[in-house]
Amino acid sequence: MMKKVILFSILYFTILSCTSQIFNYALQKQGIYDDSVSVKKIKYKEKEIIFLPMHHIGTEKFYTHVNDKIDSLRKLNYFFFTEKVDTKNSEKSDLMKLRKIIGFALPNEGYEKILDSILTEKKIVLKTKIVFQPNYSEWKLDDNNSKNTDATVRELINYYESEYGEIRLEECDLAVTDVSNSTKCKKNKHAGAYETLVLNYRNNLIANAVKDDSRQKIALIYGAGHYEGVKKILDSLDKK
Repeated sequence: MMKKVILFSILYFTILSCTSQIFNYALQKQGIYDDSVSVKKIKYKEKEIIFLPMHHIGTEKFYTHVNDKIDSLRKLNYFFFTEKVDTKNSEKSDLMKLRKIIGFALPNEGYEKILDSILTEKKIVLKTKIVFQPNYSEWKLDDNNSKNTDATVRELINYYESEYGEIRLEECDLAVTDVSNSTKCKKNKHAGAYETLVLNYRNNLIANAVKDDSRQKIALIYGAGHYEGVKKILDSLDKK
């Protein structure tokens, strides 16, 4: 959920200032229009680690190719570690703090409708149809062949506050109890917070999950931005 929210934010603010040509170029450079996933391998001890670098929005062909890769890996008895910061069982105060860190609302659903609305309003014409990443169940991943190895909202808040101090909710935060709505409060800004919280902290969770798991064949389904960080950590652990 975390990466999807941040991705949506980037898209939103890019759309506000872009023509169709510039916006399509930006999506092309980010790999959003790719039709296939470039599978990567990571060496760690005797384990076979496969990394499937995801875009959280992409073409239908891209996700069809991801499905094919997952199907092949599943037949080879790979176990899948999946990415998802789930907000469903989180305390309301934690969700309010997360909203303050990110600086905008945390919609639970309707991303497609929101994006369509913005594209229509700004008259952006996409080069190719794009869709949001399917649910893992659509790729036949369940509790038997996969597990979510991502952080909880509470863990993210705990780590953020240990690094930058307590997030103090203001009256304007508390007044908007529905976290799917934005507030007029200022964002809780700290230099490097995104990289520290969203990438570094979660990259360490992924790497340690790989290290501590007894399975020899593991496939990681995470955003492409996590690959270099996870590989670096596992390379370091591999030398110990």
